[in-house]
Amino acid sequence: MILPDSITAINIAEPILFRLYGRDNILKQKPYENYLINNYWIIMGTMPKDKMGGVFLIIIDARDCRVLRINTWEIGSSKTTGLIFLA
Repeated sequence: MILPDSITAINIAEPILFRLYGRDNILKQKPYENYLINNYWIIMGTMPKDKMGGVFLIIIDARDCRVLRINTWEIGSSKTTGLIFLA
């Protein structure tokens, strides 16, 4: 496994997310939620409970570092934007 820990996965995800959505926007979504599920890192932004807005989701294959999905959505909504599927 190339990405054995969440710190390494986040270090790969952040530059991609910064480029797509802006550094300040992504950093405002800390602390990130991150999970390793079946060799896939799922990293999501968080939003304070009293705020409204969108958060990111990125899925990275821990075995080869491929970014499989980048997605944003609005908290409390089913609205999805910026959906990217990569093979």
